[in-house]
Amino acid sequence: MNLIQNLSKNLKNFEPYTAGASMPDISKKIGIPVDKIVKLDANENFFIEEDWIRTRIKEAVSETPMVIYPDKLGINAREALSNYLGVEMEQLLLGCGSDDLLLNLSCAFFDQESNIITTQPSFSMYEFFANLFGANMRSVDLKSDFQIDIDTILSQIDEKTKLIFIATPNNPTGNQFPKEEILNLIENSNTLIIVDEAYVDFANYNMIKYINDYDNLAILRTFSKSWGLAGLRIGLCATNSELINILRGVQIPFTLNSVSQSLIPIMVKNENYIKNKAKEVIKEREWLYNQLRAINQLIVYKSQANFILVRSNTEKMTMKELINALMYKGVLIRDQTYVKNLDNCARITVGTRDMNFKLLESLKEILKLS
Repeated sequence: MNLIQNLSKNLKNFEPYTAGASMPDISKKIGIPVDKIVKLDANENFFIEEDWIRTRIKEAVSETPMVIYPDKLGINAREALSNYLGVEMEQLLLGCGSDDLLLNLSCAFFDQESNIITTQPSFSMYEFFANLFGANMRSVDLKSDFQIDIDTILSQIDEKTKLIFIATPNNPTGNQFPKEEILNLIENSNTLIIVDEAYVDFANYNMIKYINDYDNLAILRTFSKSWGLAGLRIGLCATNSELINILRGVQIPFTLNSVSQSLIPIMVKNENYIKNKAKEVIKEREWLYNQLRAINQLIVYKSQANFILVRSNTEKMTMKELINALMYKGVLIRDQTYVKNLDNCARITVGTRDMNFKLLESLKEILKLS
């Protein structure tokens, strides 16, 4: 029996999302223990101490019933976030990471007749979900300086356009688009605009307050970056209450576990700690940016996220070769060479000073710098 022939036709040319090799596999390949590898490839936050997080989790566990299902509405967590963000509870939906909320949006809006618009390059999961549901993805190239081309985006909108995804700060370029440009897009479109603010706590502004002004605006947030909770998978969507009810209707019940729900109010109470750690990341980002700029073999791009995009600037070594050489020295950075307009590029997470020293020392050894 050939069950493969019964698969959805959307999967015929579908390419699964690849997050890279696992740490144990890499460790085995390069002969370096996992705890000695400098992991700068996934934009995690290494400035929030693990012991600090574990203490908060223990507090959450101590007050969480484990034998009953989670609150499907996440009322206590949403109340805490409502106060923190300055929006109504009814405007918030929690998910198991922002990817879960992207899935909800896809379920609600995508079909084979629809088209989706995003910038290129940008977060690859937008295209992943469009392909999964058979929607047509229209990618609008960023300008040569990685700024957004609003006029071209507006020209691509038609009656079948269901969603427009804008990541700002943009992953993987790191720049935050001007607020006026995003507002221009929202005001001149009848299409739902999804503004992905995964890295907004490292940037100059956020757009959360504008959900009260525009019904066609939804904001995505994650707790994996500035909040340091990548391992717990917590995401947030903020938009008008009507859309929240629709998204909740297509969401899998009990998607966010009880411990994560209990942890959110605890984390909000410690918002000053979180904000101070974000400031540390920003300070270290600027230091690392200047250190990388001093390496003539690299072109380094300004960032308002917790990562920096670099491009190889030497004919002696391609970026792929540099990434591989760094891996064998126990330093992982994210390959972007396969991304349109990012040939010879890589993305580097802003690590702690010790992690960044290891990166810089390894780069100097590989590039034979004195």
